[in-house]
Amino acid sequence: MSTRPPPATSHSPSLGPLLAHASSNDALLAGSAPDLAAAHMTAADDARGAAAPAAPAAIPTVKPVMTAHPVFPLAIETLQELTDNRNLALLADLGGAEGLARTLHADLANGLCSDEHGLPGEDKLDPADPAALAHDLLPEGYELDEKLKARRHAYGTNFLAPSPPPSLFGLMLEALNDRMLQILLAAAIVSIGVGLYMKFDGGDPYEWIEGVAILATVAIVVLVNAGNDYKKALQFRFLSTQRGLSSTITVTRRATATAPAAQTQLPLIHLLVGDIVHLVTGDVVPADGVLLNASNCKLDESTVTGETDAVKKTLDGDRFLISGSKVIDGMATYLVTTVGPHSLHGRSVMALRNAPPEFTPLQTKLNRLANNIAKFGIAGASVIVLVSIIKFLAIYAPKGWTKTEPNGTEIHLGGAGIAQKIIKILITGVTVVVVAVPEGLPMAVTLALGYATIRMLKDNNLVRVLSSCETMGGATTICSDKTGTLTQNKMTVVQGDFFGGALSFSTEEQIKQRAMGADLAKFRPVLTQSINLNSTAYEGADEAGQPMLVGPKTECALLGFSAALDAPFAADRAAATQLGMLPFSSEKKRMSVLIAKEGVFGAEFPPSNGLQVVQSTAHPNECNPPVRGAARLFTKGASEIVLHACDWYLAADGTVAPLDATTKARIEARIFDYATQALRTIGIAYKDMVAPATSELAPELDMHNLVWLGVVGIEDPLRPEVPPAVAKCQTAGIVVRMVTGDNKVTAENIAKKCGILHDDGIVLEGPVFRALSDAEMEKMLPKLRVLARSSPLDKRILVNKLKSMGQTVAVTGDGTNDAPALKAADVGFAMGIAGTEVAKEAADIVLLDDNFASLTKAVVWGRSVYDAVRKFLQFQLTVNITAVGLALITAAADEDSETVITAVQMLWVNLIMDTLAALALATDPPTEALLDRLPHKKSDPLIGYDMWKQMLIQAAYQIAVTISLTYRAPSVFSFTFEEVDADKSSFGLAADANAATVENYVHRRLSAIVFNTFVWMQLFNLFNGRQIHGEYNVFERVTHNPMFMGIVLIIGVIQVIIIQFGSLVFNVTTLSGAEWGVCLAFGFVSLPLGLIIKAVIPDIGRAWFTAKFYGPDAEKAAKEADEEEQRLLAAAEQEAVAAAAAAAVPAPGAPPMHRISLAPVDVELAPLDGVSVASPRTAPSMKSGTASFVAKAPTSGASIASASGAAPAPISRAARVHWEAAIRKTRAQVSVVSAFRTFQRDPSGVVVLE
Repeated sequence: MSTRPPPATSHSPSLGPLLAHASSNDALLAGSAPDLAAAHMTAADDARGAAAPAAPAAIPTVKPVMTAHPVFPLAIETLQELTDNRNLALLADLGGAEGLARTLHADLANGLCSDEHGLPGEDKLDPADPAALAHDLLPEGYELDEKLKARRHAYGTNFLAPSPPPSLFGLMLEALNDRMLQILLAAAIVSIGVGLYMKFDGGDPYEWIEGVAILATVAIVVLVNAGNDYKKALQFRFLSTQRGLSSTITVTRRATATAPAAQTQLPLIHLLVGDIVHLVTGDVVPADGVLLNASNCKLDESTVTGETDAVKKTLDGDRFLISGSKVIDGMATYLVTTVGPHSLHGRSVMALRNAPPEFTPLQTKLNRLANNIAKFGIAGASVIVLVSIIKFLAIYAPKGWTKTEPNGTEIHLGGAGIAQKIIKILITGVTVVVVAVPEGLPMAVTLALGYATIRMLKDNNLVRVLSSCETMGGATTICSDKTGTLTQNKMTVVQGDFFGGALSFSTEEQIKQRAMGADLAKFRPVLTQSINLNSTAYEGADEAGQPMLVGPKTECALLGFSAALDAPFAADRAAATQLGMLPFSSEKKRMSVLIAKEGVFGAEFPPSNGLQVVQSTAHPNECNPPVRGAARLFTKGASEIVLHACDWYLAADGTVAPLDATTKARIEARIFDYATQALRTIGIAYKDMVAPATSELAPELDMHNLVWLGVVGIEDPLRPEVPPAVAKCQTAGIVVRMVTGDNKVTAENIAKKCGILHDDGIVLEGPVFRALSDAEMEKMLPKLRVLARSSPLDKRILVNKLKSMGQTVAVTGDGTNDAPALKAADVGFAMGIAGTEVAKEAADIVLLDDNFASLTKAVVWGRSVYDAVRKFLQFQLTVNITAVGLALITAAADEDSETVITAVQMLWVNLIMDTLAALALATDPPTEALLDRLPHKKSDPLIGYDMWKQMLIQAAYQIAVTISLTYRAPSVFSFTFEEVDADKSSFGLAADANAATVENYVHRRLSAIVFNTFVWMQLFNLFNGRQIHGEYNVFERVTHNPMFMGIVLIIGVIQVIIIQFGSLVFNVTTLSGAEWGVCLAFGFVSLPLGLIIKAVIPDIGRAWFTAKFYGPDAEKAAKEADEEEQRLLAAAEQEAVAAAAAAAVPAPGAPPMHRISLAPVDVELAPLDGVSVASPRTAPSMKSGTASFVAKAPTSGASIASASGAAPAPISRAARVHWEAAIRKTRAQVSVVSAFRTFQRDPSGVVVLE
């Protein structure tokens, strides 16, 4: 279908600043324009005193820059200048779009040739040119067609190279930033030094081994953490390279120079400069370019400019398209001018990438808990160290630093001995801190979320934001779309009524036999033309290369209906001349196309049969009835909306008659009948009119004086798995609501089939819902189940209102306009098949199969993650309480302030065994039983009453057992000092072993018994940790988790090896069978004790606990804490925005600037006075008007330079870190990177960030 373009006129370009923007992968969002403007004005006033803000400087005249490239001489800098500054003058210098296309060897009508060769100068290309190869960036192992290589070498590929992965060594150094590990490392080094000194001085020859063991444990922890981070970095890098490989865009291409042009779906990475791209509502602009034609095209450029108003693109207005902006209405075709790292979007991403991942809410809560526990641990350790040192001084100083052995021998400690004792006291203190801090908690969350996201992918849930996984477990309401989510999105026309009843069918099989009769021959052309021409769907190919219709499912169903009438759309579109279009939007719920009545469309139809045709007084370009004129408007959309715009109808006798009340009532009854069968009803109408002078049609053109042709009923069958899934959600305490654009009757019937709507449920239409007051809405919402004829605005209002009422809201969406609701929801689900790129970018989870049943599985996994963390919390804190209690009691009672369990033993328990336990509990597979309880509230505590009860009683039992063994085991098992000293050979000691050796043996054997019992009690208690809701059977489904059983076996085997063969490292001795039996028996008692705690021991204080932590006061406190956090975040954002705005104040007398051609891949950020300014606040230099921070490619070392041309200064690392934190915190990089600018071709490569 050809398009007749209007004449182009010139205009003054808009000189508003273009603000760089980063993708959602960088976790940065655009701020609002009013806030930025206010902040800028405030900062400017501070910088300039009372002076009024200066008018924006005009952009200097820029002439096209040509290079020595033999085929594509036009410089990338010139192409960037076009779109960065919306430079119409430069476009005119290049000969307009036509001249630009000629320079780029592009064809505006036929697009690029996929077999591009024989271009002028192609024989002079150097395939080994380093500059050309640097442009040709591709993912590792990915290859593109060599036939377009010259173009790629000149202007690059549409691919952003991922950042280089961090080095393993660097990640190890980063892991060593942990304060506890640093303390342990220092203690280990000192312990080794003292131990070696004592060995060579004739003391204990094995004293240094404990220090080596601590050092080895720290090394293991560092290696494991660094290895995990390295693996995640490689995975993230791989995912980054995959962006653009699966997403596609519609372009015009030719297979060969002589082949006909055709629209095709092209992967984004294949997009090149010179391509002709076709955009429709919902698309994200993939590259910068120049508009060729548009139909009511409006773009959301808020992520680029900060302006929230839609920007209309026209040939005689703003005709530059910026990558990263979103098409929110209409259609457009444009010429690509820059791609990948050369586009504005690409440059922004490259400059502001690698933002560190944020903690999930659950991780934040757990980190806060761990910090609080650590404070108590540090306080306890400090007391122990202080008391122990005082006790040591009080005992040994009066004795002249001599120690009396159990056999009466006195030993002088000496300097090394005193140092050894003090180091042991310090190690005891560190041990107390180590056992107090639940180091495994962050790991538990990471493991649980990582395992869940992998498994959720198998359930068709692609998790984009980790926190959504846990949040979904607490969802209280789900607002679901209908089409494709509750239904199969396989639309087919099955019923219809046209031409006053002359054509009516009630099954798909009746269509052809009833419509193809000779008596309907005169009717068919206007019906099939209205369908074929008023559509954005087209014919493509599936993965197997078979023909298929591509586009909205409703339009594909209508084109299938047209094909059934032997009127394929290709012929009509080839013959028609399109004069204008009013694209579909969710607000209007209709679309229209205007064609020229010429050629096969030139006949007057239908004849008026004597009906007088007069000029319309209300609408000068139309007649009554509207059957005269040089243009014909075809309209289709929601049946009742199209019918409301009709004043005429095409009667059974072939005449256009007034739409009287009787006929309208008959049509409405037919629409109602279709709706009660859960069919989507689409009304079709037309009118003739005078051809307008412009392709920009008035929005109200299709809202009046139409001729009704008829209505079709489109069937979209319900997914068979949806009703059971909805029932499961309702059992789980989750309210399911359906939000749809269908009319009220259709929506109500579908909701009943799904099980969403019951007798007490409320069905409302969008306009009625919007009109409700807050009080009316709060009263109605608990019973609202269906929102029909709704717009994306209605969905967003619904989400925000539910959230304000304390609900945790999940929302599904597929359209661009759903993005605000998806962002506003606690968890946003985008459709993987039908969803637009904008919707997917806004969502937290992508439903790969668009299926509501998959959403229900996300609820199950969310609850599983939440439970897994709480299970580990119960297990971990039981270990910590027991270990701290044991360490405090034994260290206080021991003369030398030594704990019965050594630091190395506790490191095994707390850093290694607990991590394995976290993995075991995190991998328990979820069951449908998780849906049998109500969702947890945001204010609910992590540790419930049953968990506290289990932890405290189990810890009390374990402390009692270990303390009893500490003081009774030597006599019970006959290895007291006297017994060992009297019969050394029986205990494997040399006959001449001294008292210190005997005492060490006794201590090691006692430590082995206590340590072994302690570990086995934890291992058996791990089974109790599997059930945290009062369930009695802790072995339920344990065989379904081979990981759990394997980890239990691994821990058990390692423990046996430690006791039997790890004597030197872990300071233990081998145990006898009787001792092993006692250790295992005390461990096993943890299992029946867990049952007794649940079934027998009364619930003391449960009522108080429930009122304190689950009552309205707890909810109020949680809400206040959340509001305070949002307030602090907003304040920080305002401060950073104000500082950034102040930075944009130009230096007095500064030379004119224009935008840089290419930002470096690795951009360093720092204030100008980087050495002195270490926080993102207004630098002193701002008062004099200089730019406050810059970016520079690290060529010969990172450095910065001021706008005044001062010598480069070293970048302060602290300053860079603070600035990067400020950029991340503002969530509004448009305030920080308003433009990439540099001095006139400044050779230094300095980039000033406004």
